Amino acid sequence: EGTSSELQWVEPPKLLGKAPGEKGFASWLLRAIPGLERELGDPNICFGVSVGGDVHHASGVLREWWPGGGHPQLLRGMHPKPKVADLMGLPSSRAFVLHDGEAHLLG
Repeated sequence: EGTSSELQWVEPPKLLGKAPGEKGFASWLLRAIPGLERELGDPNICFGVSVGGDVHHASGVLREWWPGGGHPQLLRGMHPKPKVADLMGLPSSRAFVLHDGEAHLLG
């Protein structure tokens, strides 16, 4: 008979507030999540990022985004299109991008 252990949150989820947009987002995220700097330095930690928008999953490039479930917004003037990991200040080799219609940082 197998036993299962209950998963525990390392840090419970919290509402971070409104992000500033693509400029300054990485520094805002570091301030909003106190343990993130430590996690960035740990090569054993991967980051799953869920975005609301059109993302190329293999590369992590964000083609357009849907803020707050609204209409798609093209990333005008951004060529090449940005990688989600770069916008968030995450190491691209350890960041995995998904699309579920909402935006979340899962650590």
